[in-house]
Amino acid sequence: MQQTSSLLTRHECSALRGIAIIGIFMHNYLHWLEPMIKENEFRFNPENVEFLRQILLAPSSDFLLQMLSFFGHYGVPIFVFLSGYGLVKKYEQSPDNVRFVPFVWQHYTKLLPMMAIGYAALFLADWGMPGTTNRHSLWQICGLSMLLNFSPWHYHLAGGPFWFFGLMMQLYVVFHLVVYRRSAKPLLLLVAVCWIVQALFFSRTNCPYLAYLRNNFVGSILPFALGILTARHFDRPLLDKARWLVAFVVASGAMVGFSFGFQAWLWTPIFAVVWGISLVKLLPQIALRALNFVGVISAGIFIAHPAARLLIIDISFEGEILLGFAIYVLAALLLGWLAQWLIQRLAARRSQ
Repeated sequence: MQQTSSLLTRHECSALRGIAIIGIFMHNYLHWLEPMIKENEFRFNPENVEFLRQILLAPSSDFLLQMLSFFGHYGVPIFVFLSGYGLVKKYEQSPDNVRFVPFVWQHYTKLLPMMAIGYAALFLADWGMPGTTNRHSLWQICGLSMLLNFSPWHYHLAGGPFWFFGLMMQLYVVFHLVVYRRSAKPLLLLVAVCWIVQALFFSRTNCPYLAYLRNNFVGSILPFALGILTARHFDRPLLDKARWLVAFVVASGAMVGFSFGFQAWLWTPIFAVVWGISLVKLLPQIALRALNFVGVISAGIFIAHPAARLLIIDISFEGEILLGFAIYVLAALLLGWLAQWLIQRLAARRSQ
């Protein structure tokens, strides 16, 4: 299938990754700062929603940073959507049939060097710092197995967003066992079950069991399924710019509005994905080229930004919030570029 007949071109997919990683790495710095609103990512906290309401009703000079702090984590469902979308295009639209064990092993060996580089960068950044955490304990070494997500206390052991690697391995398993060359019925059933488990049993404020589920595939199956169904049934140009503008406005409003209630909040990732796609469709080419560059090095930024944050965030803790944030952004981009170069070198050696 030609790129021009797809919903997203190769460059648009890369730009969408750029949007996602910008949201993630900026959010992962800002939400550590005391003046910033905290997100509802793994748990639903009404206090955070009330803070959001106050900010929306009385915007201040740091409004954009506050929005990035609260909504930036929705870059994760955009990545998950792109994963489901790409898996269908790569494997289901190919005449070759891939078996389960080689499929899982291929993706594990692809993710493992990235995770190892990220852990190494965090270890070097943390070397000799006072108050060193348990980032380098046996549990974090076990994290390289990408099974640590199943541990109910892994959230407190993580020194960065490395839980995402375990999540992706789970989604790869789900793809082959539930989705690959099958009808949509098993996938839709799984989405319904995951929604019911979250909606009916874990709706209490700050429920730890909800956080556990949302660190695993249960909390990300919705955007994953959306990517799969989009690639199967809607992978064609859908709207003109005027309609994409309407979609962007509606998705923006829905992301905000659906954040104020627990049941609605569970469905917000759908609107985050629509928001990201709409933005890519609306931006001028010069902006898309910049986002495309960021998207190309998004894996490197993802594994490098925890180290950059650790090295720089004290500047913001001491009161220079904007200065620390600006230095962090530059450092994360630079370290991300270097990490991406290393990832590509390792990948080239594996392919020889």
